[in-house]
Amino acid sequence: MSLIRNLHEDTIINLPKGDLHVHLNGAIPTHLVRELLKKYPDQIPPHFDLDENLNILEPQKNLLEYLKPWQVLNLIPKSNNDLNQIAQQTFF
Repeated sequence: MSLIRNLHEDTIINLPKGDLHVHLNGAIPTHLVRELLKKYPDQIPPHFDLDENLNILEPQKNLLEYLKPWQVLNLIPKSNNDLNQIAQQTFF
């Protein structure tokens, strides 16, 4: 059973809250993003290179290039198990 499921409800209720919807995708470890995406290779655009296009580390020429990772980031999570892995890897 996962650590998250073992927490008592009052513990979760009393945890500090934040805008996770704004930052969660950027907080997922890159190795986990690759692992999850490799389960769905037919959904990755043919021109998308997981090694080159997943992380934007340099200034880009335009917004389209800057947002390129979202061509695949919006593919995950696909299941509750994927989401559980994302939460555990991100916060633990």
